[in-house]
Amino acid sequence: MDNKLKEAREKINQIDRQMAELFEARLKAVEAVAEYKKEHDLPIYDSVREAEVIKRNSEAVENDVYREYYVNFQKNTMALSKAYQERLIGSVHASAGAVTLCVNLGERSYPITVGQGLIGKANEYFDLDRKVFIVTDSGVPTQYADAVKGACKSATVYTIDEGECSKSLTTLEAVLTAMSDAGLGRGDCVVAVGGGVVGDLAGFAASVYMRGIDFYNVPTTLLSQVDSSIGGKTAVNLGGIKNTVGAFKQPKGVMIDTDTLRTLPERHFRSGLAEAIKMAATSDAELFAMIESMDKDGIRENIEKITVGALKIKKHVVECDEHEGGLRKILNFGHTLGH
Repeated sequence: MDNKLKEAREKINQIDRQMAELFEARLKAVEAVAEYKKEHDLPIYDSVREAEVIKRNSEAVENDVYREYYVNFQKNTMALSKAYQERLIGSVHASAGAVTLCVNLGERSYPITVGQGLIGKANEYFDLDRKVFIVTDSGVPTQYADAVKGACKSATVYTIDEGECSKSLTTLEAVLTAMSDAGLGRGDCVVAVGGGVVGDLAGFAASVYMRGIDFYNVPTTLLSQVDSSIGGKTAVNLGGIKNTVGAFKQPKGVMIDTDTLRTLPERHFRSGLAEAIKMAATSDAELFAMIESMDKDGIRENIEKITVGALKIKKHVVECDEHEGGLRKILNFGHTLGH
């Protein structure tokens, strides 16, 4: 073996041993952080702090090429630290009346927060200290997009027509053009405020704009809350066929404010509940029995619990099969007939 190669590999081995020691020291510090968060009922995830830490630490890397790789290294390290905190605290975390679950997908992991009165506090759950492009539709009460906008430093609200007809390449082009006109850069983000059509379209736009920018989802219908808001599937229709053109684009975070269901028509509430029942039928007998035992008022009173139960099912399936290679097909049960 060439001496130059041998020396380089030995140096790497030495650095790796040092990094192993530092990694152990980091996780010990993470244990202290987890203990404090548990004692003070704080959430595991803090997207604003993560962005600040990555920015500050990456600035210490002088080589521009190295810095790009270091940012990914830092994100992966943080994902492992969060996973360890979850192991210590628990994957479901309650804080200030809200419940947070984590979809564990390595560096693509993200939190889903469920509760009441959250929509006006979007900046507490999302990193909105940048240009924000909010996509909603004409069927969504304007106060929801306005509430998210009010939590932003700089935001543009773009409203598409209500309905499946907006899941098209034509509407996608209009959204992308509006994003460009708003001056969005690679460090900015898109927030979807609405049902499944809005989430699918906005998520797809975020996945292709400048080869991908951050995306957050604020689903306002029960169906989108228990189904399309989690899992990263985004798409538009083509030639009369649903979801022909799309991409897997995991959100950076999902916020579910169950107060938005108060303005939801009864028919749409029932269609979302049917999805939760379907998921329980495939995967959770206890959740199914709980729903079955309730009357209409009981279901309304316990909708957060039902939503979290349905999300736990889909979360597990997505974690096991992110790109629908096998198990995730179980989520399509009922979809073909429904469509």
